[in-house]
Amino acid sequence: MVKKGATRPRVYARVRPMFGRDAGKDPLFSITDHSLSYVKEAGGEVSQFNMDRVFGMESTQEEVYATIGDTAIQTLRQGFNSTIMAYGQTGSGKTFSMEGQKDERGQYTSRGLIPRLFDGIFESFQGDETVKSFKVTLQFIELYNEQLQDLFGKRKVLDVTMDPTGGYRCKDAVAHDVNSPAEALKVYGDGCKQRATASTKMNAESSRSHALLIVNVAWSKEKEKSFAQLNLVDLAGSEGMKKTGATGANAKEGIKINLSLTKLALVVKCLSEGASHVPYRESKLTMMLQKGLGGNNMLHIILALSNSTEQIAEGTACLRFGQSCLNMTINPNANAVEKEQAEMRAVIQEQLTEIADLQSENEKLKRELDERKTKETEVPDFLIAKHIALNKDALSEDLKEADEQINELKRALEEKRKEKERLAAAGDGDAELEVNASAKEQMAGLDAQQRAEALEKQAKEQMIARMKAAAQAEQEQKAFEAELQQMLEIQQKLQDKLASADKEKAEEEERIRREAEEHAEMLVMEMEEKAARMEMELKQREEAQRAMVEEQRKKEEQLQAQLAEREQMLKREEEQRKALEEATQSDNRKMLEELEALRKVRETQEAEIERTKREAERMAAIETDAALAREEARKQEAKMAEELRKMQEELARQRAELEEQKAAAVAEAKAAAEASRQADGAAHAAQTAQTDGLELLSSNYKSAKEMIRRAARKLEIAGRAGKVDPIAVGRVIETLPVLVACNDLRALTELEPANKSVFQDMGGIIKLVDYLYPHGPQAPYATHIARTIPCVMDAEGRRLFGQYASGKDAHGVVRLTYLSALLNSSDPDDKEHACLAIASIAQDSSENRALLFEHGLSAEVLAVFRDTSAQKLPRQRLQRVAVMALSDLAQDFEPFQSMLLAQQAVSVLLKLSAPTNDPFIIKETLSCIARITQGNAAIQQELQQLNATAVYSQLLFAQMHDSAITELAGLALVNLVSEAPQSMGMLEQHPKFNSIRFEMLAALGRALSASMMRQGQVNASVAGSDSFKMWGAATVGQWDDSNAGGDRTHTTFVDNPQILLRAKPGTNLCIVLHDTLEDTKQRDRGKARPLFLRLCVTAATPEVLSSRLKLLDINASGNRPAPLDADSIVQLDADVNGFIDVAKTREITLRCAVKSAAPDDMWVVVPHVGCSHQHSQYTLAVFADQPVSLEGQLANWQKRIITSSWTPLCCAPRSISDARWRNCPQFQLINMGTEPTTIRALLSYGERDAALNARYANTVDASPASADERPMLSMYVMKNNVPDRRYVGNLSPQADNYVCHSMVTNSWCVQCKPRLEPGNVYALLVVMAEGTTSKVPLRLTLYSSPELDDGTVLAKPLSTSAEWHVSFVKGYTDANGMTVVDMLPTEGNTQVTAVLESEDASAFCSIATTTGGVPHKQTPTYAQKSAVLSVPLVSGEKYTMVTRTITQRQEPIRQGEARLYVYSSRALQLTPAANQQLRIDEDEASKIVSRQTADKVIYGEETVPEDCVKPKEPDTKDQEAGYDPRVLQDVVAELEAQRDTLFNFTAQAVRGEGPRVVEALRAEVEELKGEKDKITKELEATRSVAKMESLGAQQRKVQQQVQAAAQMKLGVLTHELAAVKKSHAELEAELEAVRAQQGAAPVADAEATVALQ
Repeated sequence: MVKKGATRPRVYARVRPMFGRDAGKDPLFSITDHSLSYVKEAGGEVSQFNMDRVFGMESTQEEVYATIGDTAIQTLRQGFNSTIMAYGQTGSGKTFSMEGQKDERGQYTSRGLIPRLFDGIFESFQGDETVKSFKVTLQFIELYNEQLQDLFGKRKVLDVTMDPTGGYRCKDAVAHDVNSPAEALKVYGDGCKQRATASTKMNAESSRSHALLIVNVAWSKEKEKSFAQLNLVDLAGSEGMKKTGATGANAKEGIKINLSLTKLALVVKCLSEGASHVPYRESKLTMMLQKGLGGNNMLHIILALSNSTEQIAEGTACLRFGQSCLNMTINPNANAVEKEQAEMRAVIQEQLTEIADLQSENEKLKRELDERKTKETEVPDFLIAKHIALNKDALSEDLKEADEQINELKRALEEKRKEKERLAAAGDGDAELEVNASAKEQMAGLDAQQRAEALEKQAKEQMIARMKAAAQAEQEQKAFEAELQQMLEIQQKLQDKLASADKEKAEEEERIRREAEEHAEMLVMEMEEKAARMEMELKQREEAQRAMVEEQRKKEEQLQAQLAEREQMLKREEEQRKALEEATQSDNRKMLEELEALRKVRETQEAEIERTKREAERMAAIETDAALAREEARKQEAKMAEELRKMQEELARQRAELEEQKAAAVAEAKAAAEASRQADGAAHAAQTAQTDGLELLSSNYKSAKEMIRRAARKLEIAGRAGKVDPIAVGRVIETLPVLVACNDLRALTELEPANKSVFQDMGGIIKLVDYLYPHGPQAPYATHIARTIPCVMDAEGRRLFGQYASGKDAHGVVRLTYLSALLNSSDPDDKEHACLAIASIAQDSSENRALLFEHGLSAEVLAVFRDTSAQKLPRQRLQRVAVMALSDLAQDFEPFQSMLLAQQAVSVLLKLSAPTNDPFIIKETLSCIARITQGNAAIQQELQQLNATAVYSQLLFAQMHDSAITELAGLALVNLVSEAPQSMGMLEQHPKFNSIRFEMLAALGRALSASMMRQGQVNASVAGSDSFKMWGAATVGQWDDSNAGGDRTHTTFVDNPQILLRAKPGTNLCIVLHDTLEDTKQRDRGKARPLFLRLCVTAATPEVLSSRLKLLDINASGNRPAPLDADSIVQLDADVNGFIDVAKTREITLRCAVKSAAPDDMWVVVPHVGCSHQHSQYTLAVFADQPVSLEGQLANWQKRIITSSWTPLCCAPRSISDARWRNCPQFQLINMGTEPTTIRALLSYGERDAALNARYANTVDASPASADERPMLSMYVMKNNVPDRRYVGNLSPQADNYVCHSMVTNSWCVQCKPRLEPGNVYALLVVMAEGTTSKVPLRLTLYSSPELDDGTVLAKPLSTSAEWHVSFVKGYTDANGMTVVDMLPTEGNTQVTAVLESEDASAFCSIATTTGGVPHKQTPTYAQKSAVLSVPLVSGEKYTMVTRTITQRQEPIRQGEARLYVYSSRALQLTPAANQQLRIDEDEASKIVSRQTADKVIYGEETVPEDCVKPKEPDTKDQEAGYDPRVLQDVVAELEAQRDTLFNFTAQAVRGEGPRVVEALRAEVEELKGEKDKITKELEATRSVAKMESLGAQQRKVQQQVQAAAQMKLGVLTHELAAVKKSHAELEAELEAVRAQQGAAPVADAEATVALQ
């Protein structure tokens, strides 16, 4: 399986042969296999573009397929999705490359990629014996005039929907199953016949649409199932109307094609630049290509090019598109693979291995990371300059294209504005009602009530039509304005980039110069350091030579002393001979005895002579070494001379460059001085003073950024040099094996793992092995060496150790057995250190395990383990390291595993796993048992006989306060059951089997998650069996700004990822949520808020299953929390929500039992975190005892947010119990489409949402107010009788215009889901149940289907024009329970809504109107406590409004308090009738929202609140907090020095004549700015030259010193060698004399013997 990883798209270019329109034209490109180059203008520079492959004019279809098609099929077989896309201008050969060419009969004369891919796919799968079955499905879609049409469905228009796996799809597109290449080609050909084409000047058969062929392949093997998708995209060509000659419909098609290609280029540009927002939704083309461009697909792009010079502009644009694609980054991921039980065992083994090897892997990763950090990538200066020039040309061309598109958009926008003016209705909603003649005739036969209703209905229809037309025109205008604004922004960015190109070039040149200076400084520093090291080496060699000479002198003195002694002995011998000659006969015997003694002395002298000879030979060897030393010194001198010569050449080159700069600066300074001399005297004096001061300051001044950069650079160099410390490592090796050296070595390798490699390269491993020798004076240090060995062990260290330790020493002993002495020592520390060393040697090294077993060390470790475990009070640390060593020795090594079994070590290990032991020992023991169990049937059987399941089960419930033990125990149970399924029967007998089962399921979930992360999979599944009844599935996802919605207290909770889970009733399942980035966050967290994991499970709804959109009413569904059983298992039912809310950061586990069926057995799992805006990556794994599956993520809804506020005026102090609810904020909803549409509305408190969305930035919450302290919320949606006005009708569910309201009322978030019919205007009212004395912000979040086009649902707050004129009449009813008011519309036809309220709760109210004594309109029935009547009034007619209030017995309520609210679309004259106890209350009217009080209303706007978007991380690159304290300390010191210099200059300049000097400086400051810059440049150049000359002098001095030292050293060596030779000659002479004396001695002895006889 190929692992996931970031890569880039593959971009190819194919050049069209020059025939047809290009025949006889000059060729444009120079072509190689991997590049295209051309010259735009005569004499201009060559532009070159590099590609993955360039197909020239002679290339064949076979070559294209071999390069692109074969690769696509290979990646498809590996489970990767791929996209192949052809891009280029019209008529450049895109369709030819993708499809090929046909003759008149429709037969292919040249087969392109698509027919060949059909053949390749079927051949690949049919020829694979491991593939049991496969299925190929085709879909064919085209984008014509921004409409998606199904080419297999008779060009049916398709809707774009969110794909649960990411991106978008056409869910209703026809899919054809094909069983052969021929059938696939036939189906494809039928679709091609439906494609839109036309003839233009550029192409006889030009494609007028973008075509997308989707090839889906699903296959199954013996142990897995997988699938992949291949997208083949043939884009329509970009075209200019002048060249194509398109007019009419073709011109419109061309505009749409160019616009969609522009959006595609914009998306590619955003992806290549790493933009935070990529505008996929701005075109249906980019929506359909989202997966291929920025998703998980492999991407191949074919650039089709014309080779004619006339198409240079189009070719350049196409090539720049390709270059942008090359800069993109894609992350291809393999699709889900369904695994079986056998493969799951390997997954478990991987998990165990990962746990055991985590430490070594982390060390390796850290080392690689540090190595990458230390690497620096440098770009040659000439490439940077060339890139800047090319970039300027590209910017100019982009700007030209942007100008053309802007002009086209402006023309279209002007047309749209004129259209809007034609459609706009007169007035602001108060226009007169237009009643045509036919309508008047129809109304003639109606009574007054019917005529009023008909008039009201016609008014409503006209208002709705006017509002929809205006809204449609406004939306279209906004769309054009948005596009125009976007293009203007692009144009502005291009202009800014072009304007800053010269500045960028200057900055780059300055950077290059600065880096060159730094490089020169570093080079000089390195040379100085190198010279110092060479000088130190010479000194060391001199000391060694002096020591050698001193040793030789001592030897010579010893030899001289020995020769003098021998002379004395010869003299004594001579005297004794003389005594013998003079002795008498009686002394003969005594003389003989003395002669015998003399003989023995002679033998001693001969032995001494032999020793002298050996000394002579040693002196000869010393002379040879001296000669070698002289030769080495000569070589070193030559090498140093060569290096110094190179240094001189480099310095000379730099000095020449600086001389040129100096000359230029001097010339500029002279010119400036000449201009300066022409000024007047006073100005010249002021200029001179200023120049002197600047000269004083500029010599010491550097900008703060420059000082920080230099100080940081200096610190970085020092720090880099300190990471790997060869000198310290060498010092440690020299001082080994003492304890201090061992401690230093451990510290060095812990601080910097790279020091391990340095230690190994210096032969440190060999030293360590030798110091393990158990005999001699260094034997006591062996235990310290053994303890130190693990710190230098890595893969290379183990190899070196095994290679050297397997050999024999001078005594014939295998060095590896040195550790045996420590293992057999009586000191427990020795055994412990030896076990640690052996564990590190055997880890991940099968060769070392075999060596240790072969030489008996494995058996000795086992003996140590058994002896320690047999003690009554064992030493726990020794026991633990012994188990650790056994684990590494036995891993994947069957001989030692057999030894463990034979010596009953398995039972001892199992006893140590008991809960009564030390937790650390338990963890090591469980890990060891797991390793030796894998694949070893004998050990598995032994564990079953020992009832290992009972021991593991005890650990699950031991409550040892270490979750790792529980996890390891669960994994051990799974391991045992998977290897020996019969063990499950024993487990099922356990009284706590239910809990054990969930622990095993959790362990499997963790193992599958870890395996997915290692293999780079996004989805995976495991199929159980009758013997292994555990099924699982897992998926990988992430929380980002689009779906990190926080926990259940957030209103954005519904934005979290939602994943469908299929589980039947009776299923026991365990859901494991793992934060895969927790380790990274722990290292980088600092004071950041912990990311606490959460899980939620609830039943899916039929609506969710049909739409595959997220479930929005989890918080507002009214479901109760799921209950827990005695084992804390969540009991899932269809009407409950299962949650887990714990403060855990790395991993959480939710254990559930499915009790009842959900719709289609589907549940929604919501993995979420504690706060919104907390980003991370997660793995969600589910394991169960029955088949389960994860069915993909639910798609997002379209989301809009409208903000507004409740105010003291706009609130309902008594909720909806009185008429004041009409003052609450309202919003208009209009369905602009032709089909009914259901939306979701969510109401929440703005301040609460903002506070919760900011929680992620705080480590600890500041105790916000509880949600229960806020007033209750509710929402109502009603059809508006008067569409363009505030809704003031009835709010009762029994009303005809009722739509819906929030069913679940709470104090922080409520929802409702209105169904909007076309042809109606809806009012959405938001009510806070209490009044307020201040502004209370609110948020209305609207969710609509992503399938809807933008603008289908219009939602907006009310405006001032929607407010009524309001009059308030207050008083008491008369004897008949009535009130009577006269109404006269004086400003035109008026719509009136009257609201009657009574304080009597038992009252029933009604309203009626009359005109001229004739009934006009009345409420159909009495309503309790209040009544509402809407009535149209004709201008100039007088109307009477009569209200009546009665009891339930229909008796009038006399003298009852009555309140009458009269809402009118125009100002209305109201007059209470005579004898009525009524009055018009202006003060009370001012407490009602109306035209008069509209200035106090906050209507709101549609926006994205700032807290809904996570702010970008601040760039601390140039901030003080981002620097090392040592850097800041250096900068502060330099700033203080500059401050002192500036102070001294100022004090000296203005002493005694301050006002005059300051005034002169102010007068000349503008003129001196230019002079100051020139003088500063000259000074800088002069300082640079001086600095380089100083460095040159230093280098010459160093060279002279080195040469003098070398000459002196050679002279000393020559002198010493001459002295040695002279001494050797004298010794030779003395030896010859001794030999002569020895030759005469036997003759004298013989003569003496004869005389005695």
